[in-house]
Amino acid sequence: AERIRAFFQEADLDKSGTLSWEEFRAHLEAPKVRAIFQTLDLGLAQAHVLFDLLDMDESGSVSVEEFIDGCMRLRGQAKSIDLNMLLAMNKQTFEQMNSFMQWSHQKHQAIEEYLSLGSMASMAAHGPQPDVLV
Repeated sequence: AERIRAFFQEADLDKSGTLSWEEFRAHLEAPKVRAIFQTLDLGLAQAHVLFDLLDMDESGSVSVEEFIDGCMRLRGQAKSIDLNMLLAMNKQTFEQMNSFMQWSHQKHQAIEEYLSLGSMASMAAHGPQPDVLV
């Protein structure tokens, strides 16, 4: 955990205690950091995914706690990043689907209300209709 904290402190150029994507990307240019990422077979695209995985609150920056916790979660084989990427994509898809379902429900309620008002207007104009037996 101390090496992870040291990496974070080196990358935190403005010493704000949070790491932006720009700071993280700039730190990837350091030869020793680039070597680590190449050893793990991670390029810039995967580094951006990694940053997004670490940014648990989706604020666009990563606190030292998020960074350490995220890196500890990703320890092990480099392939664990694939699983974490899928989890992040799944979360995003779920949020989009939930948003669509809420929108759809609101539209459905509006249609029901419109049809209900139309039915009441028809009854007021023509009186109640007798039940028709088939």
